Amino acid sequence: MKYPINCKNIIDVTKPPYNADNTGKTDCTKTLQQVFTDVLKREAEAVEETVKKLIDDSPHRHNKYIRNTYLGFETRCENGILWVIYPEFVPPSRIIYFPAGTYLVSDTITYFVDNLKNVFGSKPFYELCRGIHVMGESKESVTIKLADNCKGFEIGSKRPVLSLCNVPDCCEKAATNVAQMNTVEDLTIDCGKGNPGAVGLLYMANNSGRVQNVDIKAQGSWCGLRTAMKSEGSFVNVKVEGFDYGADTPMTSLCAYEDCDFSKNKVAAIKTYNSIMTFRNIKTAPIPMFEFDNYNDGTYGQYYCIDCDVTVKGDTKGNNIYSEKASIIEREAFPVNNRSINPHDYVCVDDFGAVGDGETDCTDAIQAAMNSGKPIVLFGDGHYLINGEINIPETVKTVDFMFCDLFAGDAIIDRSDIGVFNITEDSKDMLFLENLYAYDQFHGMFRLIKHGAKRDLCMSDLHTQAASMYFNTVSGSKVYMDNCACTTGTYSTNLILSIPGRRPIYSAVIPYEFHGQTVYGRQVNPERADVEMLNDGSTILIDGLKVEGPGTALKSVNGGKNQINIFWAGIGKADAQNALFDMEDSELTFTGGIMAGQKEDTAYNILFKDSKNGNEAVITSKDMPDHPRPAVVRVDNYTNR
Repeated sequence: MKYPINCKNIIDVTKPPYNADNTGKTDCTKTLQQVFTDVLKREAEAVEETVKKLIDDSPHRHNKYIRNTYLGFETRCENGILWVIYPEFVPPSRIIYFPAGTYLVSDTITYFVDNLKNVFGSKPFYELCRGIHVMGESKESVTIKLADNCKGFEIGSKRPVLSLCNVPDCCEKAATNVAQMNTVEDLTIDCGKGNPGAVGLLYMANNSGRVQNVDIKAQGSWCGLRTAMKSEGSFVNVKVEGFDYGADTPMTSLCAYEDCDFSKNKVAAIKTYNSIMTFRNIKTAPIPMFEFDNYNDGTYGQYYCIDCDVTVKGDTKGNNIYSEKASIIEREAFPVNNRSINPHDYVCVDDFGAVGDGETDCTDAIQAAMNSGKPIVLFGDGHYLINGEINIPETVKTVDFMFCDLFAGDAIIDRSDIGVFNITEDSKDMLFLENLYAYDQFHGMFRLIKHGAKRDLCMSDLHTQAASMYFNTVSGSKVYMDNCACTTGTYSTNLILSIPGRRPIYSAVIPYEFHGQTVYGRQVNPERADVEMLNDGSTILIDGLKVEGPGTALKSVNGGKNQINIFWAGIGKADAQNALFDMEDSELTFTGGIMAGQKEDTAYNILFKDSKNGNEAVITSKDMPDHPRPAVVRVDNYTNR
């Protein structure tokens, strides 16, 4: 990607104060490590500031009882116990940008922040390696090059060149579940020669994350792409060559791979165990597509493959592989946003008076940017307070939020009839909405998007932590969702609290609501709602769906058609009377899923409910085969067609 206008969100590593050398002549390891450290240390500082704000600084602050303070859905002090899952105000995101050139390194490029932890039950808990955005000008023009014969990259070291999680054992045990929306795009990683233990990229993200348009190459190193345990993400147009293994994926929660080439490696394309993954159009021959590791307790391991040459090395030991040449619902290719880099086509909302300070109402300024006639609208790097609907006219082709944060004003919080961004005019041109991480000050009854016109829409890399994502009032469009995550607040039955009095209301808002649309999804994650996704007479195909909470994952009515390829559901409620999948005069094809509670009372009870012509069929977890863990149920296939 190349941004033709000055953006405050961008850290150009070649410019002051870093001045990284992009000629490939000078080792820039320390410089790039400092960039990553400076970006991530803001998270630690923001946690510290939030803790100070929650605790009463009086001489009695160490008393068992401290006044209850609620700063957001996931930030509070209750009866003297601190819960700072994220900072009250997440630091404005920065994109670590590599202009064209070669960047010579001799060690791992990552952050070094000792206290990068959130607070759970008043104790340091998970690594808060969130919002790491690494972007090159293009994979053809940008190379991060590991010098030949580097110390520390010997056989068995499994040492990454670029790492999104600096926890040594993050591939052996879960290091974090709060590493939302980490991205790596448009660059090449070269592990060089004489580095047999090298890993090109160590990826870590939870709920939302992406690796796209990335080449990883070596001359005899161990692994190109490694995912830390419990990762989720979307991997698109990734090429790995010259390694023993293309990818190593131990116990991923849910990852979706598409249009990737792992064929030019030595031992196997993907080394894995106990993972939940989808694969579409993956090149692996002549090497085996999968090599299964020795560890497997038989409760996990679901792999859906379409347009792949599936071959296996090792004992699957209960891992299920579903291989198809065609979907029941045929999916079109996800659209690519080949947007202009002409400076005259871009505008930033800041140019019209938007101020990302979390206090200034930016509604009118953002609307003015939308009305400017420019096809590409960018946001700045702050917290944008919005207190009304913003209409997106047909002249706008792309809205790039640049991973900014949004705040909801009082006038919209309880408005269930609105979307903050309203698609108002029909158009033959697709609209792209991209790159958002809005935290818990963006909460309410509204949805992020109201689709009020006939216009195809692509939503990619959108994460709203405490607000619903989408509904439409005009049917007949195609909707693409790639790496989209959202929640609607919390349940009273969850451990996480919301603002007092609002808890039951927000869980009633549907994160994704489709009326008469054609919907394609890849790595989609709604959570914490009574109904996570509603299909009202639409056709929905999703590769990789993850939900949490005891609500219904998918409710379909009025002839809706649904195909879900690989599914993960967590933290249910054993005595819940609702079904996880609820079909009313609708069709469902389900391939491979895991329903996992933390204990028996958070397992799922009713898995499928099918109502047709007044007749109802119900399938419960007790109808599934027994598994070693009572709270875990694996469903291999289900269809009511």
